[in-house]
Amino acid sequence: MASSTCRACSIRDQLPSPYAHLAPGRIRLQSMRSERLRVGFLMDPLEEILVHHDSTFALMLECGRRGHEVLSFHQQQLYALDGRVRSAMRSVAVRREQGRHFDELSTFDAGLDELDIVFLRKDPPVDVEFWHATQLVELAGERPFFINSPAGLRDANEKLWALRFPELTPRTLVSSDLRTLRSFIRDLGRVVLKPIDAQSFEFLPRVSCAATWPPEVAPRKPRSPREIGRSVASLDRSCRSADSTWWGSTSSASTSPRST
Repeated sequence: MASSTCRACSIRDQLPSPYAHLAPGRIRLQSMRSERLRVGFLMDPLEEILVHHDSTFALMLECGRRGHEVLSFHQQQLYALDGRVRSAMRSVAVRREQGRHFDELSTFDAGLDELDIVFLRKDPPVDVEFWHATQLVELAGERPFFINSPAGLRDANEKLWALRFPELTPRTLVSSDLRTLRSFIRDLGRVVLKPIDAQSFEFLPRVSCAATWPPEVAPRKPRSPREIGRSVASLDRSCRSADSTWWGSTSSASTSPRST
């Protein structure tokens, strides 16, 4: 048994419990049990967060409750200079009060290697910009400690990765051919239909041959009637495009793959 204290394990002990198992024991430095950590969140704009729904905001709340510095920055703010990845970022105090859910304490420019932990919480789409962001943050090396792994975000698509476990999923079709998709829907009656790189309710369409959602696969309630309109309109546009790739799964199972 090694006598030195594992830095990553010490960080793990101070993280919100759902993520405690994610810290590997590969960085061995001094104990950090009593240290105030600098915790960054690479995320969507904080102004747009729904405080009673967003899991990233819950993590920020918990980090703040434990006395750590909470920093937020966006994908577009990342840049690399002289071999270092840096970003404009802001230190914030958060509270569960929609519309007044954060106070900006300070703004500054810093290298990611100056932070202790960075949560990679940017929502899909998983596009070229998202891909490039995962490559940029890796320039920071072993510091900070990343949750999630940048390489893991690239390699383990949240929908396609599930295809490796067909025994755990409903019957599923992934295709960009509209004729194949329509045949799948027609044969099964009711399906959940999603583009590969979308998230949550965004872009979730109604299926014409069975417009009602079965309870076991019903999506969360949309945020607004406008969101429903955008989702259905997105389906209409995508179904007219031959280069869209869609994921369809049956409603026969008790659970259905969902994006996060």
